Amino acid sequence: MRQENIRIWDKKDPRILSMRQLGPFYKTYKTYETHKSYLFHPETFANLMLNLCFKQGYFLDKLFQALKEKFIREGGFWKIFSKKELIFAIRKRNDVIINLWWKTL
Repeated sequence: MRQENIRIWDKKDPRILSMRQLGPFYKTYKTYETHKSYLFHPETFANLMLNLCFKQGYFLDKLFQALKEKFIREGGFWKIFSKKELIFAIRKRNDVIINLWWKTL
C-alpha cells in the first residue's frame, strides 16, 4: 500500500463500516460474491484485505484467550494426566480393599 501510495482508510470510515456489515466472517464462503463489489478498485481491495487481516487477528486473539482460560481452568496435559493417574490408583486401591473385605466374610 505504501509503494502504490494507496490510502489506508480509518476504521470509522463509512466504507470500512459497510465492509464489516457484510456478514459473519466465521463462515466459509464458496464464492467471492459477498466481496465482489470491492475487487475492482485497488484502494478498495487493499483496504478490504487489510480489514480482513484485522478481523483474523481479532479472532485469533479471542481464540488464544479462550484457550488460555481453558488451560488455567482445567490444567495442562501433565495436570490432567496426573489426575487420571491418581484416579486410577485410588480405584485400584479401593478394588484391593473391597477384595480383601470380601475374603474376610
